[in-house]
Amino acid sequence: MRFNYNLLNNRIAQVCGSQQEFARRLGISFEELQERMCSDLGLFTDDVKKGVEILSIPLDEAGQYFF
Repeated sequence: MRFNYNLLNNRIAQVCGSQQEFARRLGISFEELQERMCSDLGLFTDDVKKGVEILSIPLDEAGQYFF
């Protein structure tokens, strides 16, 4: 199952300016971020936890962005 990351990508652009910068803040390469976002498995739990923090997403809204 592919995930819809449109809302997440918009938030990344607002907060980080680019996916490259978001990946850097996550501590992974841009290529790794792309692979995870394009895979059927989606982002790892640690990516989601750190992403919520980086992007200042309220926990009760995290599902809208990451799932």
